[in-house]
Amino acid sequence: MKNCAAAMLPMLLYAVGYLTYNLIVGRSETEPLRYDWYGFLLWGWGVGVCIFAVICGVTFGIGAALRRMNLAFRKKTRA
Repeated sequence: MKNCAAAMLPMLLYAVGYLTYNLIVGRSETEPLRYDWYGFLLWGWGVGVCIFAVICGVTFGIGAALRRMNLAFRKKTRA
């Protein structure tokens, strides 16, 4: 599990930078996607943060699944 958490680190750093950038620059009412490139904050900050939390969970799940598949593959090749 430590490896899965380490694999999430670049994504978490990007998410924090993205949210911080949008917090500093602010949203443009005339062009809502000018700074919010992905549109995560179109429904507000609460929904945007929830979207990033879901992305973190999915990323962790993918990392855990890949790790389990790797362990299972290694057991098969050793036997």
